[in-house]
Amino acid sequence: MPAAGSPRSRRRSLAGERITTTLLAPELDFVYRPMSVLQPFSRGGAQRYALEEIARDIDADLIKDGCKWLDASRRVVHTEQEAQIEYDALLLALGARPFPRFTMR
Repeated sequence: MPAAGSPRSRRRSLAGERITTTLLAPELDFVYRPMSVLQPFSRGGAQRYALEEIARDIDADLIKDGCKWLDASRRVVHTEQEAQIEYDALLLALGARPFPRFTMR
């Protein structure tokens, strides 16, 4: 039973079983990188959160795959592994990719 006030309980109270949530992620961990800038100074590092636990907490399906392209007119997400996921509503949180630091010559 979800805790009162949790995203899962609010969604269930509003929509019941009529909606489902799917998380599509290329990795099974969400890495929160802002604190990693302190790592060279022995003061922290990137925090990791298991997406399986997050998905379970919000009663969502988790698919380990990446978004390759989006067909908005058909409401379909095409994944890196050639799957197609249909949707009614979509939230894209694409994140960022780290690059090597800038070096001067």
